[in-house]
Amino acid sequence: AEFGVRSLPTVKIFKNGVPVDEFMGALPESAVREFIERHIEHESDKLHAAAMQAYRQADPETAIELLERAHSMEPGKSRFAIDLATVLAGSGDPARAEALLNELPEYERNSGSAAALLARLKFAREAADLPDEATLESSAEAGDLNALYQLALLKISQNEFAAAMEKLLVIIQKDRAYEDDLGRKTLLKVFDMLGDDPLVESYRKRMTNLLF
Repeated sequence: AEFGVRSLPTVKIFKNGVPVDEFMGALPESAVREFIERHIEHESDKLHAAAMQAYRQADPETAIELLERAHSMEPGKSRFAIDLATVLAGSGDPARAEALLNELPEYERNSGSAAALLARLKFAREAADLPDEATLESSAEAGDLNALYQLALLKISQNEFAAAMEKLLVIIQKDRAYEDDLGRKTLLKVFDMLGDDPLVESYRKRMTNLLF
């Protein structure tokens, strides 16, 4: 990066001849250092980039190794921890992935990709010891709401979100008071987990129509 001053009191940062950031007025030295620091590529950033490329190329072992090195260099960078947790979760180590995410500051755990991944891991953990799908289907058809809820959890763990949300809507429709409104609360968690997925808007409208 190149650092230049266009005209006081405006300070601009140029990268490859292109302005990428600026601030105006006087800042304390610590703030100026922080401003500059976020535009300097560190060794950990290079490791992170190489790791994500390996992950995209279906080489999770290399990705994990490189992300672990990047994370150990700068444990305070949440994106390193979140990406490492993502790769670990997809590579059969959900417990370690969840532990990494739980080490993040609370505001980061409860928002964005970290919150979505934590929700996925929690649903998968809850679905791990459930009866088989055929048994749950049979009980749900007989009117067992507990089986219907468990079936929804199973569908979430299988990434069949539309099917899961259909079952949660049925629970809301049949018994809003089931397990202290668990159908609605779980549906809201799925909405948060899916973020801007088009399914969310559709099912949110249907939930609202049921409730009001």
